[in-house]
Amino acid sequence: AVGNSAFHSPLLYNELTPAIPPLIRLLGDDDEKTRANAAGALGNLVRNSVDLCRVMIENKALEALLRLVQTRIPSSSGARDSLLADSSVKIALFSLGNMSVHAPCKATLHAISASAVCETLVQICPSDSQVHKYAV
Repeated sequence: AVGNSAFHSPLLYNELTPAIPPLIRLLGDDDEKTRANAAGALGNLVRNSVDLCRVMIENKALEALLRLVQTRIPSSSGARDSLLADSSVKIALFSLGNMSVHAPCKATLHAISASAVCETLVQICPSDSQVHKYAV
């Protein structure tokens, strides 16, 4: 509900700001759908405006989204299918993409070396169009 209410308009961003820390915590949940919904909501909270970028940066939302992706990168090529099947990874990448259009978030992504993680994903998943779209 939080993510959906922020998808089309920034009008509720200020009222939804307190939801950011709990959403970040949910990125570490064991349930894939919970992680995916939290990742999507965070991305939606910056989709239409730069207004919440500072809050996202202060609460380390970008690091948490990147960590969600990093912790699911397989150590062997045989485990690649589990990475591709995890919707939370693709949604986290999509949300990082939403954030990267705003200069403060883009600078933070550069500072935390997000591009290195994305390059690894592209190498591991050479034929996955969604990974290529969101990781590049």
